[in-house]
Amino acid sequence: MSTLIDLINIKDLQFLLYVTTLLYIVGMTLIILLDNKPAQSTLAWLLTVYFLPFIGLFIYLFAGIDWKRRKIVHQRPEEMFRSQLKPIIQKQKRFKEQLSSEADYAINKPIQLLLNTSHAILTLHNRCQLFHHGEAFFEQLKQDLQAAQSFIHMEFFIWKSDKLGQEIRDILVAKAREGVDVRLIFDGVGCFWTMSRAYKRSLREAGIEYQIFLDPLKFFTSGFANYLNHRKIVIIDGQTSFVCGMNMASEYITGGHYFHYTRDTGVRFEGEISQQLQTVFATDWFNSCREWLDDERFFPKPVRVSSNESVPVQLACSGPDSDWYAIHKLLFSLIVNARHEIYIQSPYFIPDESIAAALETAALSGTKVHLMMTGPPNKASLWVLGSYSERAPSWAAETYFERMLRAGCRIFRYDRGYLHCKTLSVDGIMASVGTCNLDVRSFELDYEINAMLYDSQLAAEIKAQFHKDMADCREITLKDLKTTSVLYQLRNSILRVFSPLL
Repeated sequence: MSTLIDLINIKDLQFLLYVTTLLYIVGMTLIILLDNKPAQSTLAWLLTVYFLPFIGLFIYLFAGIDWKRRKIVHQRPEEMFRSQLKPIIQKQKRFKEQLSSEADYAINKPIQLLLNTSHAILTLHNRCQLFHHGEAFFEQLKQDLQAAQSFIHMEFFIWKSDKLGQEIRDILVAKAREGVDVRLIFDGVGCFWTMSRAYKRSLREAGIEYQIFLDPLKFFTSGFANYLNHRKIVIIDGQTSFVCGMNMASEYITGGHYFHYTRDTGVRFEGEISQQLQTVFATDWFNSCREWLDDERFFPKPVRVSSNESVPVQLACSGPDSDWYAIHKLLFSLIVNARHEIYIQSPYFIPDESIAAALETAALSGTKVHLMMTGPPNKASLWVLGSYSERAPSWAAETYFERMLRAGCRIFRYDRGYLHCKTLSVDGIMASVGTCNLDVRSFELDYEINAMLYDSQLAAEIKAQFHKDMADCREITLKDLKTTSVLYQLRNSILRVFSPLL
């Protein structure tokens, strides 16, 4: 009798497990399909929940659902600070009316696109200085921080309490004690393991205010853990500002665990663009703690810049709560409208289909397309678990190489170390420097910022740096791809399917 009861219980359990599994598969399939993500992301999530039963459900709740679009009240900079930016807006209108030549027509395209997609104001009077290495960049940053008189606003994805972090902290603490207002924004995920409690305590004790942007520990109340604030910006006294690809970490000067050298690019500004960057910081600050930073002292009259050194600059900002993915559309437009040449540097190359098709089309149309990305980490770190977070995107990128090469693109893998810069030069007349990688996550899920520089000299400098970096690269050819084993190709193709999650 007991054997019969046990048999019935086993059958009941099997039936219950069958029904539960069926409901799980059908339910998760409907939820993911109805979310209307891009096809590649949809497929990646379906495979995740199928092959990781129930664990996949938690992962999807944590990282897949677009909670940000559902919950946050998005504040646009131009709505918050219209009165402060009015003089710049008026200058922009006059500048656009004067556009006439072919080159002017070419730059009018991205100007208009950014106006329509992210309400980005074109600033005309700016002094710009490019930095191509972390050591020079951070030395200049330290000098400018030490010269601050009114306020310092800094926003970084990763901020480590290492040697560089301690040096910057000491400067900030000293300035705070002098009466300078210091505010910092850290990304919740990027700084989760990188900053000690003692470091944070020393900031608070000095009167420095800081906010954790999208704190992952508050996931169950905010649901924002899948979104990263990947921006790296600095505003000093509303006069001097920086945009860069570098995080606040010593490895961007001396190299890190997986790469012995890091190559990155940043730009220093003086002029009107500093006010625009202040609106970006103030918006992120408001969305972190609901405090307005709209005091007039945060928007002083810009420093005068002579006409012969003035550079028109426009900010491209995007995030998961944007009406449009402005940086993605900007990149697409720049590629398809380029007439002669394109130089792109990005640590990762995992484009969506539209960007991949744009690059192919440009190359097939006669435009010289040059792509440079970082190579895999040092072989010595092959068996270190953390290195796979860097290797996986590098492997996934290889699945795009054949179609790019067949179209006529040139591809370079940077072997000296970690190529972390995100730069672009188009036709020798305009360039971009910023934080946005050439991958799906950066286009759609992360808060990013790129500075568009409408200046031939700066475009030429970025192109020249690209050619200089070629000495530390190996060019990929179709012949190289033929030597890749089937197992490696399979590995790369599997990672490509999951690339929206990388």
